[in-house]
This record gives sequence, structure tokens and C-alpha cells, in this order.
Amino acid sequence: MKMSMHGQEGYGTRYSLSARAIGLAVAGVLSATLGVGIVSGQAKPVKEPKAEKAERPAKANDAKIESGSKPGGAMGGAATKPSTQPSASSLIEDRAARKLLTAGDNRMQLDQAREALELYQQVVERYPRSNVRFEAFMRMGKYQLDKARDPGKAIQYFERAADETNEVMDIRGEAMLMVGRCHYEQQKFQQAFASLRQVINLFPGTEFSNQAYFYIGNAHYKLGAFNRAIEAFSKVGTAVSETEQGKRYMEIGKRLFVRISDQDLTALPEGTITNVTVTANSGDAETVKLVRIGAATSPNYIAEIDTTLGDVAKGDGILQVRGDDNVSISYIDAQTTNKEVNVERKQELSVVHNAIGDFMDGAFRDPLKSLVVGKTAYVRVIDLDRDLTAGADTVTVKVIAKRQINKAVKALHEKDEAEGTPAPAPATAPKAEKKAEVGTIELPGDEDAEAEKKPEFKIIDEATLVLTERPREEDDEAATKAGENGNQGQSKPTSIHSGVFGGQVPVLPGEPVTGDSILQVQTGDILEIVYEDKINITGKTREVRATVQTVTGSLGDVKVANQEIRDQQLELQTRLKKAEALTNIGRIYKQLGLKEQADHHFKQGVEECEALASRARNLGGDVLETMYVRLWRLYLELEELDKAATICLALQKEFPNSQFVDEALLGLGETSMKKNEYDKAIGVFKRVLDLPLSSRKADALFMIGLCQEKLAQPARPVDKPNQGMLEAAFLSFQQVFQKYPTSGVAGDAVGKMADFYMNNKDYDRAISTFQQALDEYPDAQFTDRILYDYGRCLFRMQRTDDALGKFRQLMSEYPQSKLAPKAKQIVAALEKRNAGGGSE
Repeated sequence: MKMSMHGQEGYGTRYSLSARAIGLAVAGVLSATLGVGIVSGQAKPVKEPKAEKAERPAKANDAKIESGSKPGGAMGGAATKPSTQPSASSLIEDRAARKLLTAGDNRMQLDQAREALELYQQVVERYPRSNVRFEAFMRMGKYQLDKARDPGKAIQYFERAADETNEVMDIRGEAMLMVGRCHYEQQKFQQAFASLRQVINLFPGTEFSNQAYFYIGNAHYKLGAFNRAIEAFSKVGTAVSETEQGKRYMEIGKRLFVRISDQDLTALPEGTITNVTVTANSGDAETVKLVRIGAATSPNYIAEIDTTLGDVAKGDGILQVRGDDNVSISYIDAQTTNKEVNVERKQELSVVHNAIGDFMDGAFRDPLKSLVVGKTAYVRVIDLDRDLTAGADTVTVKVIAKRQINKAVKALHEKDEAEGTPAPAPATAPKAEKKAEVGTIELPGDEDAEAEKKPEFKIIDEATLVLTERPREEDDEAATKAGENGNQGQSKPTSIHSGVFGGQVPVLPGEPVTGDSILQVQTGDILEIVYEDKINITGKTREVRATVQTVTGSLGDVKVANQEIRDQQLELQTRLKKAEALTNIGRIYKQLGLKEQADHHFKQGVEECEALASRARNLGGDVLETMYVRLWRLYLELEELDKAATICLALQKEFPNSQFVDEALLGLGETSMKKNEYDKAIGVFKRVLDLPLSSRKADALFMIGLCQEKLAQPARPVDKPNQGMLEAAFLSFQQVFQKYPTSGVAGDAVGKMADFYMNNKDYDRAISTFQQALDEYPDAQFTDRILYDYGRCLFRMQRTDDALGKFRQLMSEYPQSKLAPKAKQIVAALEKRNAGGGSE
């Protein structure tokens, strides 16, 4: 069983050939219905949402073929709000916001991230009613997640884009998916489960639900819940929208996945080998083995095979294709509903590839962002579907040189040209006075101000290049070796199948000369590749562009000569990082039981923080806040509780809105608990509950319950526990479970509730709570604890067989759980008891 093959993000092109079983039985023969779903590349939502039609059962003798380039690419199943006619004011705001958004996109393409983010933020601040703001939130979130690698910051933007007021359902669906992904990247799997399940519920049968199942499967895999991981992975790629049917493409160089769903296969003996045949028109043919995915009774099977450009080599386990190939996938349906046998189910795919263009170094190894004037520009295009023959094929690209227009000079020219003409419009009229007027609504012409900021370019020179297909590096190395060994006849490869095309054009200083096949530029000009990718996964012609800026001098002379830290703030931040590292090292020693070495590193960290304390106070801001956090954690590790409490109070006083305040208050409360000051600790934890934006409220509520349990304990062994305080603790744990079911302490809270119920012999309510938890939170990390307590409760009710079922389920689904060995011991004891004829 391979879990990774059924929906691995960024792994390649996933295709699924689905012989979907309708499940009809005629004369004891199960029918298989063949369908095809093609998944290409990483999941992205489509632009226009459409409601998914209800799927009707096929007739018993029908074989239906479906296909699509993305699973659930349309917004099937997502309810779209009825569109209303936008007001004139919203149209103007949307237009102005869109201009700002586009300007930000342009800056981002030029690697000017700071300026781009500022423009996106302006969209949000200037046009808070425009739907375009949700796109700005998405762009800022994606930058923080994919570029800055900060899912903690990214999630704030995605949550705002996922707001219920967002009527653009494809943006909202993607935003909700990205919220789940951020939780996943932060290893907050319980929050991820909740967010991703919400995506599945709101967008069933769509690309979003496919991706949600993928992340759910990965999270379960990391948690060691392999059966649940397999269940989630088996659902990835199962949705194929009607809008995507008919788009049957296979991307060259990506892995081809074939999915078969045929109920007949479940009746075959264990170990029976079933295959599909994949054939290319150019001559290659490969037989690929199907492997079951999911449970033992699952009708779903999957096969996978690599694809590449190359000469035909049958039977090598790789499908070799050419750029103009068609690929045929064939499966033999052994039995159908109309009693036919060995019916061939077939699907045709066209091979495509999404082209990439770059300016490269002279060795064609690394892409460039800058090019020295006076050197040669090396151009590379990778387009595998343009490899059409055994020889070196060619493609054509245009390379243009463009120069930024000086708007002040342009305005002067316009003024000079306007002089002498009758009643000219004033070329220098102040644009700040311009207003857009619709009815009685007037809005400032903000878009004109943004147009002033947006750079304008003019084309100053261009050249058309014919790029020639280059041999692959491994072919070159093989040819060189053959030549060194005296095999001159093999010194050149017999055929070229790389799909990589290269060429060059000189770039010289000076004024352009038409038709000279040389680009004349000035320093600072932009060179741009323009290539038409006519065959690609979208089915439409697309322009591939890449830019490089011209510079003066030699890039090879740039060296890092001095790494001395001159900025004071950067120096302090670096030293605080050192203190954090010392803390982490100390914790490792502490876990190994080496207390002396651990304390040594903790004290070093304290010395590092105290040495820069005065400078940190002078600077203030993030540096001082970080220093407080580092010191507080170090004092806690050293069990110097009074000092830790002092630092917590200082942090709360000087940074009341800090994201670390709730953590500091929790630390202060735990310090009071260690000193057996439980009433004082409860007061501190309640302050966390009062923080409006705290993410640690569940922890605070759980700690309150623990304090109440301690206060309920009798002062003397002969006394009884304080029942009122125990009930108060129970209510605290119950609130944790009900209000924060995805928190890290929810499982422990349910366990505490179970103990309360069973101590009071209220087994029915205990079972009701357990079943509710299993039904409503199938992905919860405390499911193993629920199953264990569920089994204990059933055993006390003398329902031994039911209890055995829960313990066995725990052992099967959570073999790595800490409770699994206990469950195994209980099962062995109960089985021995049953075998001996013991009564229940």
C-alpha cells in the first residue's frame, strides 16, 4: 500500500482513470462503470463557480466516460449567493481597487515585495467595501506562507479572505483551505482538521475538498493514525467536475496516476494481479499493476507510471512519448451488468507541457536576474511538447528591450506639443482635483494617483531568436565518455529528446539598429522574453514571459567581504537568538536527565539576556519584548519561580497587547500552582479568559479545572472531597470540550469528564459523551483516549464484548498510542477470561 501515490502535493501530474462502480447487481454479477478524471499539477480553484449537478445512477448496461483536468475544478456543491446588480459607487471602487492590486502584482513580479505588500494593504484600507480586498488578503497571505515561510502571519490574512461576507466563492473556498494548510504547517493538526473538514462540508466534490483530504491524510500520517491516513488519501482526486470533463491532457515528465474503481475486483482472490495498459501513439506500451487503496473491501485501485520524452523502450516501466503524442489507457472490465465479459474501457489523452522561459548563464545551468551590458544574453525555453522529431527541433521567441519612461519629461513634451493649438486642454492640470461622478456620488480619482506611480515602459529594440533543442546533460556526459574510450561512432547521441531549447543574442551599449540581430541598450533597461505556448494544460495559448535587468560591470566580482554586524538592533536580536538556542540545548539535556548540564546552559542564557538588558530597554519595542520572553522561560526552566513571576508581570505591564501575554499569564499561574496557591492561580488563569484575542483560553480553562480539583481534595484522609468543587471542576472541563474541541487539552478534558461520570457511576451519560465526541470530531487527537475510556465504561457496565470492540479498535487505528499497550493487556485478559468461561 502506497499512501503517497494518491495525491502528493507538487509531486507531479496526477491522473485518475476511474472505472466507477455503480453497485448494481444483475444475476449475481456486479457492474463496473468506467470514468476518467485527470488531475494536473497543484490544486487551484477555477475562476467561475458553478453548482454541481446531482449525480444520477447509470443504467445497468451503460459505461460512462468522464474526464477533467482538475478534480472538482469547478465550484460544484458550493452554494453561490444570487448575484445582485452592483451600485455605481461599488463599480468605481472595484475599478480603482483593481488598479492598485494590479500595480502590486507588477511590483511582486519585479521582486519588489515590500512595495507590493504596501499596495495590497492600500487596497484593503482605501476600499474596505470592495470585493477586491479579499484578493489582496489572499496575495498577502500567500506571500507570508510561501515566500516568508510564516504561516502564523499568513493565517490572519486568509481568515479575513474566508469571511462569510466574501461572495466570491472560489476565493473564499481557497482561503478556507489555506487556513487549514497554515494550521498544518504549524503542526497544529487539531485546528487543521476542523478547518479542513469545514472546507469539505461547504465545498463537496471540488478541488478544495480534494486538497483538504490530502492535508487531512498527511496530518493523520504524521500522528501515526495510518488507517485514518489511508482513508483520507483514498478520497483525494475522487471529484471530477462536469466543467472539466472533456479536458483530457497528460503533462509530459510528470507521473501518471491511473485510478480504477470496480466493485468486481473485491470478489477476486487475495493476491490476484490486475493491470491497465498505457500506450503511446509513437510506439511505447507499458503494463502497469493496480494496487488497492483503502480498506480490504475497497473497490478503489491505483496504478502509477513515470512519463518522459525519449525513444521507444517497451517494458522498462517508463512511458516514453513525443511532443505530439496521444496516450491511450485501457482497462478490461471482466464482467458487466448486461452479462458481457472482458469489455475494454478506454480513454485517450493528449500530451502537453506548460512552457517555462528564462535568461540563463553561459552554461545554461542557473537563471539570471541581471545581465551585464556588453555581454551575451542566453535564452532558454523548456517546452516538452515541442520535441517532435528525433533530431534537434526548434522554437521561436521574441526578445525585447524596453526602457522606463520618465513621466516628468513626457509631460514637458506633451506641453510643448500642445502649445500653439487652439484651446488646448491644460496638460499640467492638477489631477488631485479630478473626481469620478456617478449620480450624486463623488469619489476622488485615486486611480490616477496610482497610475502616476506605476512605471511605464517603451520598447526600444527587439530581436527574434530561433532556439535549438539542446541535448540533455546525461546525453552529453555519455557522449564525452564514449569519445574518451575511443568509440568515435558514439560520440554524439543518436537522437535528442530534451524539450530544452537554447539560443543567444548579443547585448551591446548604444542606440538600436533595425534588423541587426543585436540588442542595443543602456544600463537599467529591461530585457524580456516573449514566447507563445500554444499547447499546454489549460487548452489555450498562453504567453510565457521572463525579464532581466541590464547592469554595468561584472557580476563575478561581487563578493561578501565583511559580515560584521553594525546595526545595534540586529546585534541584540542575534544575541537573543543565542539565548534561545541555549534554552533549547538545556531542554535537551534536561530530557536526558542531565540536570547539571541543563542548568549550566540555562544560566548562560540568563547571563546573555541580563548583559544586554539595559540596551534592550533603551531600544524598547520587539527587542525588549523578546528579552522578557526569553528571561521568563529561562527562569521557569531553572525553577526560580519568583523571578519568573516578576518578568511575567513586567511583560504584561509594558506590552499589554503582546501575543506573549497569555503565555506569560499561563506561566504565572503555573508558578502559583507549584507553590500550592491554587486560588491565586485561578485568578491569573481567569485573566487569560478575559483577553479578547488569546489563543490559549482552552489551556487556561483546563488549568482552572485542575486547580478546582486540587481545592476539592480533603485536608485530612478521613474527610470527604468537596463535591461542590468537584462539580465546578467538571463544568470547567466540560466547557473546554464544548467550546474548544480542537485544542490540545480537549482530550484530557474528556478524560476528566469520564472519570467524574464513572466515579459517580453515571455510565449512560459517559457513553453519550464518548459517542458525541467520536461522531462530531472524527479527526480529533484524543480519539484514542475516547476509545480507551469508552471501553472501560462498557466493561464496568458488564458489556464485555462491546468493550473488547473498542479496545481492539484503539489497537488497530492507533497502534502508536501510549494507551495501545494497556488496551492490549486488557484485551488479552478479557479473552483469557472469556475462554475460561468466566461470567461477565
